[in-house]
Amino acid sequence: MPLYKFSILALSLLFSISSWAFDDNACLQNSFDVVVSHKAPPLGLSKNVLTIKKDGCVLNIEHTKWYFMKKAWLIDVCREPVHIKRNSTSVEVLKRAYACSSEDQSDFCKDYYLMRELLQDDGLIFAEGEKENLNSDHGKVYCAYVLLDAHLQKGMVLSRDQVYEGVIVPLTGKMSAPSSSSTTEKEEVIEDSARPLEPTKNDPSTGTF
Repeated sequence: MPLYKFSILALSLLFSISSWAFDDNACLQNSFDVVVSHKAPPLGLSKNVLTIKKDGCVLNIEHTKWYFMKKAWLIDVCREPVHIKRNSTSVEVLKRAYACSSEDQSDFCKDYYLMRELLQDDGLIFAEGEKENLNSDHGKVYCAYVLLDAHLQKGMVLSRDQVYEGVIVPLTGKMSAPSSSSTTEKEEVIEDSARPLEPTKNDPSTGTF
């Protein structure tokens, strides 16, 4: 009897966690604000503050370190061409040429990797809650994190009128897997339609060399 009760409890917990898990469309469609802060090293006398404001396709990301070092970016994951608006004293536009690599020293890739690092170190590590729960701070930061990866690194131009599955949020993050090969084929078609063709570095028609 105790084992039976334990099994029921475990199943209930599993279904409860699965009900939290958000998918691609929930991440893309939802709007939210989240602020994550923690004491900054070395003495902890100031705070690192990460602020994310998501309005549909548009992400505003701000980071403050030691009260006076501020950085801000605006990214529209549904807009072509793929680019970053860097906000400092004025708005600077950084366009994506191709997928970033560790050797790439372009301003676009530098800012992408910086945002990615800040979302990890000052967001995902310190945000409260479960990453599968879009109502939690952790879930909101994770949603922004995977959207940036899909748009800026993979070059996907998304649409709120399209249905996605496993393209933005990894299926492992949803705690479920495709049940048939037809589902897998559907995901591949969706991913191909969301992903623009990669320009080659030596193609004169793209303007990148």
